[in-house]
Amino acid sequence: MSEALAAQVAELSRQLNEQRVELDRTHKDVTSSWLVLCGALVLFMQTGFAMLETGVVSKQNVISVMFKNILDSSVTAVTFWLVGYAFAYGKDWRGFIGTDHFGSINLVTEVRNAAWFFKWTFAGASATIVSGAVCERIRIRSYMAFTFWMGTAIYPVVAHWCWGGGFLSYDREGNGGDYTFAENGVLDFAGSGVVHLVGGVAALTGAASLGPRLGRFEPGPSGQLKEFEGHNMTLVLLGAGVLVFGWFGFNCGSVLEVENNGHIISLVAVNTTIAFSVGCVSGLGISLLFDGRFELSIVINCMLAALVSVNASVDFLQQWAVAIVAFVGAGVFFAFRTLLRRLRIDDPLEASAVHGAAGAWGLLAAGIFCTDENVRPEYDPGMPPHTINNACSNGTQFGVQVVGVVCIIVWTGFMSMLAWGSMQLMGVLRVPVEWEEIGMDALEHGATAFGVRDPTVGLMLETGGMHHGTNLYEHDRWLRAKSGGPYTAHQVAAAAAAGIDISEHGPRAVDLSGKSNTGAWARSGDTAASSPHKTFQNFPTHGDVHIQQLPQQQPVVIGHQHQQQQQPQQQQPLQQ
Repeated sequence: MSEALAAQVAELSRQLNEQRVELDRTHKDVTSSWLVLCGALVLFMQTGFAMLETGVVSKQNVISVMFKNILDSSVTAVTFWLVGYAFAYGKDWRGFIGTDHFGSINLVTEVRNAAWFFKWTFAGASATIVSGAVCERIRIRSYMAFTFWMGTAIYPVVAHWCWGGGFLSYDREGNGGDYTFAENGVLDFAGSGVVHLVGGVAALTGAASLGPRLGRFEPGPSGQLKEFEGHNMTLVLLGAGVLVFGWFGFNCGSVLEVENNGHIISLVAVNTTIAFSVGCVSGLGISLLFDGRFELSIVINCMLAALVSVNASVDFLQQWAVAIVAFVGAGVFFAFRTLLRRLRIDDPLEASAVHGAAGAWGLLAAGIFCTDENVRPEYDPGMPPHTINNACSNGTQFGVQVVGVVCIIVWTGFMSMLAWGSMQLMGVLRVPVEWEEIGMDALEHGATAFGVRDPTVGLMLETGGMHHGTNLYEHDRWLRAKSGGPYTAHQVAAAAAAGIDISEHGPRAVDLSGKSNTGAWARSGDTAASSPHKTFQNFPTHGDVHIQQLPQQQPVVIGHQHQQQQQPQQQQPLQQ
């Protein structure tokens, strides 16, 4: 009987162990899947950044902007794989930097690989912030070099300080060191400092080093600002929507552990919703109060600044505190934006104000609104709130947050200026004036983002009517150029009716005399075919044909609507 009972106990013990192994496996699978899903949402934010930046810049630099956003993810992936992860999350050395897992060696478990993926997306997001501040005037090669530097020496070091066991980390004791600043370390749950403040400071130093875009400020001591409107505000709004969508992966994924943490994940989701909503409403009020109108760009940036502000404390703040932090964050953004304009620092996307200023406020706000009871769930997943120290109530935590802000600004600012200054001294930082006027899409990428219809064919269609448009298209000069044949008599007649002689013109080589395309036209990115106020007098070449300039006394205006050339009317003698 005893032997039978012992056998049953052994069998039950074996089954229990199998269940434990299976449960552990399930837990790892769920955690890995959660991190990969949230990481994919953060990676999708790169699309949002690209759309937002593309809509803000001129038409001549769209490809350049999208190209930089591709580089951000790719270059940071390489650097994070080789050295970034090691510097950020490797074995601690004197509280400053990590020292192992170079080349991501020994990341053998699925959870650690999933964590690598999730943490890499944060590094890419921080690097992308810089792109918006330096666009339309930086060389692509220089931007690639800085992105490599950012992913190697700037972001990983700060990440180690705050998240990897460095001197600002809460788990410093667990990495073989002593607590440096109380037991909580710097409170930065989802990266107000590590991601956004780092990216914002790097963006600010880059914008200051490059100088403003041509024509951004009036010459002279007054330096009055000239507004450069984006070429496509629809893309700006869509990009902002993608960013908000990805932000839920950014914040909720920072919980890291799913098991027993459903209440924290749901709290983070609610607080994130409140933050962007309050930021949007605050932007409406700020825009109306200071500009007297509802300006979309201000509303969007206030919304994003509010999200940045709550990242550090979104896991423990109560909803009323989230609303206050978001509201102040929107105001901090607008105040810093105004300061930059007065200092004549040109930040096209206002990235340094959205991410840098709001990120610094977010770190400070975490120290202001934290309580001794509500900070613990960040460190003990699944554990109920309970007091571990009185750092929040006695003000120590706020002091730690101030130290964190100062350290991040000093390190990022110094390392960024080291890179920007070196490239500036070598004369490789900014593109030549001619490049900036013509646009980097054509000169650095050899393409344009928007196909441009042959202006002469367009003019003939408007002049001759749509009933013979198909015939004109079939005899288009681009097709005729392949065989070297002349234009048809119908084409010559249609162009002559508009005052253009094409009878003796064949295909020509590319003529970049379009660099004379200066002033407001160049800044808006318009072409003669898309602007109702431009003439062929200043028309730049497109493709392989250079349009003959018209006489000064007979400008032909090309617009979206059918317009006829205005001929001076001859005065008739008065009839008595």
